[in-house]
Amino acid sequence: MADAEAEIAEFGKTADNETLTALMVAVTHGIDGRRQALMGGIGRYGHKQVDLAAQIEARRAKMAGMEAAASPDFDAIDAEEKALDWDSRIFTDRQQSLTYVCEMPVILEQRAFALGRAIAGQLKN
Repeated sequence: MADAEAEIAEFGKTADNETLTALMVAVTHGIDGRRQALMGGIGRYGHKQVDLAAQIEARRAKMAGMEAAASPDFDAIDAEEKALDWDSRIFTDRQQSLTYVCEMPVILEQRAFALGRAIAGQLKN
């Protein structure tokens, strides 16, 4: 941000208000495009988590059925348990990353505000 603010200050020395306004529009448009892409990714991320949670529940139910069988197939149960463990690990890792992922649009909005403030500070009266 410090570099961007310095470049805006340098640019503002020779730019008129119309050019500074066009810069703000361009900055906002660029950041909004990135933000929209992030929001779409967060939506897809959330849907994958829901799907994975359903898959984990299905695996648990399948294991319970396999264990309740009259003559359980322990090799199949072990294989299903390994798959369940793997799915659970992926789910947990993704869940822990979700906080970071959801902070990114906020960070972009803060950046847009800071850049807008820097550009507004260069407007001539």
